[in-house]
Amino acid sequence: MLYNRMSRRHFLQGAGGATLALPFLPSLMSKAEAATLPSPKFMVAFWSGHGGIHIQNMSPVATNPAIASQLQTSTLYAAQSHNILSGKLVNLKSTRAANLPYLGTVLDGTIRPQGDGAPLTNSYAIDPQGNDFDAGAARVTPIVGSFVSDALLNKMNLVAGLDYMYYSGHTWGALGNFCNYAGNNPTSPTANSFTNVWVPSIDAVCAKYPGFYGTANPVAPSVMLNTYYLSAEDYGALLSKYPSSSGVVDNSFTPNNVGQLFSLLFGNLVANQNPVVAAKKGFILNKVHDDYTRVAKGAYGPGRRIGQADRSRLEEFMANLMSIIGGMTPSGACAIPSISPTDTSSVFSASGDATSAATFHLYNQLITAAFNCGLTQSFIVGMPSLFDVFVPSGSPGQTFTDGVTGPDSHQALFHEHNWADRQPFMVKGHRYYFQYGFYDLMQQLDAVSAPQGGTLLDQAMMFWTHECGFNTHMGNGLPMIMAGGAGGFFKTGNYVDLRNANAPIGQWSSIQGHVGVPYNRFLATALQAMGVPPTTYELSQSLFSGCTGRIPITSRGTVPGYGHPYQQSMYIGNTNTQAFLYDYQLNDMSVTLPIIT
Repeated sequence: MLYNRMSRRHFLQGAGGATLALPFLPSLMSKAEAATLPSPKFMVAFWSGHGGIHIQNMSPVATNPAIASQLQTSTLYAAQSHNILSGKLVNLKSTRAANLPYLGTVLDGTIRPQGDGAPLTNSYAIDPQGNDFDAGAARVTPIVGSFVSDALLNKMNLVAGLDYMYYSGHTWGALGNFCNYAGNNPTSPTANSFTNVWVPSIDAVCAKYPGFYGTANPVAPSVMLNTYYLSAEDYGALLSKYPSSSGVVDNSFTPNNVGQLFSLLFGNLVANQNPVVAAKKGFILNKVHDDYTRVAKGAYGPGRRIGQADRSRLEEFMANLMSIIGGMTPSGACAIPSISPTDTSSVFSASGDATSAATFHLYNQLITAAFNCGLTQSFIVGMPSLFDVFVPSGSPGQTFTDGVTGPDSHQALFHEHNWADRQPFMVKGHRYYFQYGFYDLMQQLDAVSAPQGGTLLDQAMMFWTHECGFNTHMGNGLPMIMAGGAGGFFKTGNYVDLRNANAPIGQWSSIQGHVGVPYNRFLATALQAMGVPPTTYELSQSLFSGCTGRIPITSRGTVPGYGHPYQQSMYIGNTNTQAFLYDYQLNDMSVTLPIIT
C-alpha cells in the first residue's frame, strides 16, 4: 500500500491477479475519503432448542442491594406503569455467596409448583456435583461466567424480558419462524384455526436486501450451521428459510461438520490456486515490506508517523504476515485456514469436553475467516440445548426419585427443569456452549482488525437465544445474550430487564412470568442493525386477512415489527380473567429496543 500525497488515496499493489497489501489505515485518509470505505456488517445468530434456564442463572440478581444500587429505572410506558431496569455489565458482577440471601425475591425466579420445592440455593450457580461454577469468583451471571474479560463485557448486551405473545410450545425456530402460528408448518397449515403466513427468517431478509451485500458476491448469502452431531435436537434449516414462489424453502447452504463448512467457504479458493501465485509471493512480500517502511516506525524500519490505532493495526499485520497459509481471493489478500476438507469433526453434545471445545474453535475460526475474506456476512448456528444423553439415575452424585427412567433429556430434564437436581445440568450445558461456542467466537472476531477501524466484532451483531423462556414451552422471558456493535448501531456493555413488574402473566392457575417486550420488536431491531429499513421488512396487512388476534397496521398498510404478530389472550396473574396483555405495545414493534440503541 502506497500513500499518494496528491490524492491521499490508498491503492492495492500486486500482479497477475494475486494481491497482498497492507491493511487500510484510516488515519492517513481524510474524513470524507474514510467515509467512502465499504462498511460490511456481519450477523451470527445462535439458537438452542428448549429453554428452562431460571432467571437467577441467566440474569443478575437484582434484589441484591449491591447490584440494585448499580441499576437505573426507566419508564417505557407510563400509563401501564411499565418501568424497566438497566445497568453496566462490568458493575453488576457478584459472587454466588453474596447473592444467596436474595434469591427468594427475584422476579420470576422461584421454583414452580411442579418442582420439588427445594431451596433455590440447591439450583443456583452450582454444577451437578454441587460445586460453585466460578469457585467463589465474581461474575455477571452463572452463564456469563468469570472467564469473560471486562473488555468483552463492554462489547456485550444482556437482555431479559423478550416475549412471544402466545403460548409457544415448541417454536421450531426463532429467527422469524414462530411455531405453528407463524406459518412455515406444512403439516398444520391452519393450526389453532390460524391461517398460515409464510415468513422468511431474518437472515434471508438481510441477504435479499440490496444494501446488505452491495456489489459483493458472497459464496453463500447465509450459512445455516449445525455445530453438533445430528440428533433429536436437530431442527436443520428450519432456522433459516428463504422466500420462494410458494412460500419459504430451506436454506441450501447447510454444512454439518467442520470439513463441509471448509469446503463450502474455501473450496473454490483452494481449487483455483495455481503455481503462479506461489512464484509471486516472494515478490509481493517484498513490496509489502517496502510499503511498510514508508508509512510506519517500528521494528521493521523508520518512517512516517501514523495514528496509534493504525500503528497497532499495522504491527499486528506485519507480525502475522509470515503465518499466512493459503491463497488469495480475487479482491485481496485472504488467509485460508489450515483445516482439512475431510475433517468430520462435529460437537457431540453428550461429551462437553475439550474435544468438543476444540471443534467449536475450528467452526469459529472458519466463521471469522469467512467474514475477513468477504465470503459471507451471515451465519445461523444451531447449538445443542444440553447433553444429548441424560440418565436420570446413576449420574455422579445424583439420585432422582420422580419416577422418570431411561436416557430421556426431553421428559426427564427439560420438562423437569424446576427440580433442584435438574437445573444444574441445564446451567452446566448452556454455560459450556456459551463459553466455547459464543464467547470463543467473540474473542476471535475481536482479534481481527476491520478496515474501517475497530474489529470485526465491532462490525458484527451476535446474539443467542433459546426456544423457550425460563419455563419450558412458555414463550415469555426468552434469554438473550448479544455481542458486537453492528458498526455503531448498538450501545454495548449493558444489562436491560424489559419486564413490567406490575403485569404478571398467568398460566395453569399460577403466575408464569411478567409482561416484557414482544420478540417481534427484537427482530425488527436486528434487521435495522443490519441496515434493513422497516419499509423493506414489514409485511403487508393483506397477508393476515382473516387471522385471529390483534393485528396492528401502520399508515403504510404494513404490520410493524417482524414475524407473525399473533397475540393470544393470557391470564392476568393468578386469576380467571384473560386479556390481550400486549395491546399497548403493538404499534411500537418496529421501534428499536431501548437502552441498547
